[in-house]
Formats: sequence, structure tokens, C-alpha cells
Amino acid sequence: MLPQFHLHLNRFSREMTAYFDARLKSLGFAVSYIELLITLDELGECSQKTLSEQLFLAPSTITRFLQKLEKEGMLTRQRSGYSSMVSLTEDGKKLARRGKIIYEEAWEDILNQVGDKFTETTGKLLEYGSAELQKLEQSKSSSP
Repeated sequence: MLPQFHLHLNRFSREMTAYFDARLKSLGFAVSYIELLITLDELGECSQKTLSEQLFLAPSTITRFLQKLEKEGMLTRQRSGYSSMVSLTEDGKKLARRGKIIYEEAWEDILNQVGDKFTETTGKLLEYGSAELQKLEQSKSSSP
């Protein structure tokens, strides 16, 4: 029998993503793209590496997202030495700000459904668990 923890965690993640995707559907992009736009709007011009770190996504995933958003006219990228600097276009800023409003409304609905204490505690537990898994992975990769 598979560990129920992992199955429940995957289910919860899928349900959260599906909920946000449904709420943001009118914007024409999945939640991950909107989160990227919102983050970029909050940070201003920044590197792809910074976006990768802020969103906890692999650099290759960020590159793929940026290519699509650039093609749609939501952002621009410029080479700066070894990195690529990313900034929103006016259309990208408008979409990010509309997305943020919808995102915050969806988050409020979730808080009203499951409660502040649940989301705060779960968030802290997930942060702790992620940090511990990173340590485990590092110790496994550094052992002979």
C-alpha cells in the first residue's frame, strides 16, 4: 500500500491548482503564468534566475513560461551579461493587476472555507518539510 501522506498531498495540490485555474480562466492563462506575471509586477525588472527562485520553479520551466508570455506580448527579455532581464509590457502589467485581484478574491474564498489557522499552519509545515527534504537530498547527493 502506498503512503497516504503523499497521495493526500498530491490531491490537495491538484485541487488548489484546479481551483485557481478555474477562477483565472477568463484571463487566458493557467495559474502558474499569472503567478509569474504578478511576481514580476511586484519585483519590477528582474532576472530569470530571480523568478525561478521566487516561484520555486526550475529554470527550464521559467524559460518555457517566459517564451509563451513574450510571444503573447506580456513581457520582454533582454540579455544582460550571462543572464536575461525580464520586464512586463503595459499589457503584461494590466493582466498581472487583473490577475492579482482575482487571485486575492480566490484566496479569500479559500480562507473563508478552511480558515486562517489551517492555511497558516499548513504553509509553515510545508515550508519546514521542503527545507528538510532539501537537506535529505543534499546529504544523499554528497555521500559517497
